Amino acid sequence: MITILFLVVLVLLLTVQFAAANPLEDFFGGLFGGPQPPAPQVRKSRSRAHASLPVIAGGGSLLAVAQRYVGARNFTGFRGPWCGAAMSIVASEATGRHYWILRARDWARVGRPTAPHPGAVAVLPHHVGTVRALDEDGNPYLAGGNQSGRFSIKRFPARNVIAYREIE
Repeated sequence: MITILFLVVLVLLLTVQFAAANPLEDFFGGLFGGPQPPAPQVRKSRSRAHASLPVIAGGGSLLAVAQRYVGARNFTGFRGPWCGAAMSIVASEATGRHYWILRARDWARVGRPTAPHPGAVAVLPHHVGTVRALDEDGNPYLAGGNQSGRFSIKRFPARNVIAYREIE
């Protein structure tokens, strides 16, 4: 009798504690999968300089995932320079593999070397992003985190890129 009463009280407490969300997902997600990063709060970018870029043919799912985050503030939970963490989340979503690489320069060892093209990962000494487009001089427009405090599209000088990588 006491066991049944205990179980009823436990179920009621868990139901009340997780009433705002799905109780099983919250309870078991914390036990088995750990906390998931929060969904990004996507806001429209104030700058529309990248809106006139040509439509990208190819680029694969990495670029498609990266473009969904454009306008979002730091969604990584990391409190330092967060471009590497953002790339980790984008690459994990796009490939189905788990990445958690915080230092931008460490992305130069991921995947395989490639020529600059939309969808490639561009690694700079202190920054990393996904190539959205290339201008006529070969300078990449990168979709990446920690660019003016947001995940945005910004042009970088090609001479600063230390590696282009293909992630499958």
